[in-house]
Amino acid sequence: MDAATLQARLDAAGVRYFSALEFLTLRRTNQLAELPNEYADAAVRVLIAADELRARYGGPVRVGNGYRPPGYNRAVGGASNSAHLRGAAVDLDPLDGRRAEFQRLAAALWLEDEAATAGLGVYSGGRVHLDVPHKGGKGRRFWGGTPGKWRARKVLRAARRVA
Repeated sequence: MDAATLQARLDAAGVRYFSALEFLTLRRTNQLAELPNEYADAAVRVLIAADELRARYGGPVRVGNGYRPPGYNRAVGGASNSAHLRGAAVDLDPLDGRRAEFQRLAAALWLEDEAATAGLGVYSGGRVHLDVPHKGGKGRRFWGGTPGKWRARKVLRAARRVA
């Protein structure tokens, strides 16, 4: 599926803050990937979740990674069963420095909508990975930060206190 077709689906789904071009751009090469049609539903669902997170955050957010074709995924060291390979994942970077707040809001979204979100990764630089349920997925899980799951657990505890 090309970017224009995916964008039409995102528009129909009401996605306001992210575009198909952002989701399909391979950051290291600046090339545009073509999404296999069978992954379009997952791509729309993950961008709906990302859109909700961006709306709650209220600040600028950039797509760091969206769909990654197999060769590109290998080249960037992605997991062999990455949700990015099936268009079901997005990595998001807050651009205004409020990293802890962004991660807390992502964790709150993950905690409150178990049917819509599957994976949550949080990283020390503020990046958040979100993925949605998809064929071949690993179900509900969280990870990230240094060391190991410590950062993810800290972020989840903070989100639970606010909820």
